[in-house]
Amino acid sequence: MISTNLNSILNAREAAKKLMGQELPVKVSYRVAKLIKAMNSEIEVYDQERIRLCEKYGELDKKKGEYKISETTEFYKDLNSLLDIEVSLDVRKVSLPETLSITPADILSLSDFIEIEGVEDD
Repeated sequence: MISTNLNSILNAREAAKKLMGQELPVKVSYRVAKLIKAMNSEIEVYDQERIRLCEKYGELDKKKGEYKISETTEFYKDLNSLLDIEVSLDVRKVSLPETLSITPADILSLSDFIEIEGVEDD
């Protein structure tokens, strides 16, 4: 079980997609797929709530397809509260082989969700 918040999930989304494109051992690929499925489920609920906040604090510009927020202070206060919500993903951390090529930025954004084989936290 991984405990994190919605902000961490959103920040890890792109790095997790990159992992999907990597050639990985079968067990690792399976765990990555389960992780992304769990993350996507939370992101879907987040998006629904974010749109609800946009509707509450703004108006949809139908030409541009985006919301114009009129009460920005309250909107961002509520949005930050939403991003801080703690969630539990019913998956284990993905153990990545230390031979995998991954950027430090991706490791940082995935830190709640992965561990690197043979590397211990200091």
